Amino acid sequence: MRDFVEDLDTILKYHSGPMLIFDKGLKILHINREFLELLDITEDEFIDRIAEGSSIPLLGNPFIMSFLKDSLSGKEITHELSFRKDQKEHRYNAILIPVSFYDGDRGVSLILESICESNTLASSASVPAAGPHI
Repeated sequence: MRDFVEDLDTILKYHSGPMLIFDKGLKILHINREFLELLDITEDEFIDRIAEGSSIPLLGNPFIMSFLKDSLSGKEITHELSFRKDQKEHRYNAILIPVSFYDGDRGVSLILESICESNTLASSASVPAAGPHI
């Protein structure tokens, strides 16, 4: 993995929620354990792969891809999203933060902050388990 700037080092060290780090080509550089566990995926399936067209349900959402691209240009974005897993609805604020690496290249961090988890499904019109709702 490349060297990150100090602010990103701090995020990686102290943020306990699900997180992804992308380079300027939106290749996944880092995926933390919490993100892997949330989506029941393995790191080997996704590290060093391009986000666009990825089979990670969250990244299959065109809004998230658009937000990732906007963040590359320096825009910090926060957007609420939800998805179902194990008969629970999970709600998060997706925080996309532009980052710079020690070598000067740009990238994006995608951090998920939990809003709440509901043990029941609201209705049959809820979001399908395969993808997020934005």
